[in-house]
Amino acid sequence: MLTNEAWEFVAKMWDDFGADGAPSSRQVIDSIWPDLEEAAVQLLFTAHYARLCRENEQMCQAMSEFDDWFYGTYSPSRMPDILVGLAMDGLCSIESQALRATVNSCDERSSIDFKGTIFEVWGRLGKACAGAEEILLSCLLTNGQDPEIHGLRCGAARLFCKVGLVSDEVVDALTVVASCDEQPQVLRSYCIEALMDLGPAAKASAPVLLDLMRNSPDEELQQFASAAFKSVTAESEEHACGGTVAEHLRSLYRTEIDSS
Repeated sequence: MLTNEAWEFVAKMWDDFGADGAPSSRQVIDSIWPDLEEAAVQLLFTAHYARLCRENEQMCQAMSEFDDWFYGTYSPSRMPDILVGLAMDGLCSIESQALRATVNSCDERSSIDFKGTIFEVWGRLGKACAGAEEILLSCLLTNGQDPEIHGLRCGAARLFCKVGLVSDEVVDALTVVASCDEQPQVLRSYCIEALMDLGPAAKASAPVLLDLMRNSPDEELQQFASAAFKSVTAESEEHACGGTVAEHLRSLYRTEIDSS
């Protein structure tokens, strides 16, 4: 369950939701927690608990503290999503503490669900911090047939560029997974798209992408690889018409799919 401080935060945020002159998430946090590091940890676990409630009706119904003011407005099924949103808004208002909390709270014993929550925080913030790359690489390179593990690996592949993590190790890992025929097709597609988004910084992947483009028996992977190859071998990440080369290639690809 959530701490008293976390309940107070989400209740105050809800009470003033949409009102003129309503306090910001940061103002509410400052009125409840004297320590922003502790606030970040509690809000992280608030977001995680609410995400779990999406899949567990009993957990959702156990939030009896919300009875007096929530159920008259929204159905119980909406509660988890709203709580996730409130917690994420709070974390975004204390960005540096939130980033530290995500890394410090995650280790090899952390559940797949909790890592998924951390990935969602990084995605909302659009950045990560020291230690995040190791966590993402570990998740990406974890093999397993479990659908939850597969989903986590796909999530890791999609995050590297979004949070600004670009290194030789990242490019190597994405390339290895993309080139492996034994890996799920969806995961390989995400890795190829991630390389495309990294652009010239992922130029080392060009030989593998070229091989996939020419020799893969999977036509969809061929198309993904072709777009990624053009992006990583471009002279610049930026496109002459604006935006990035990757964004331009993605729009062309989607146009082809929609017209087929």
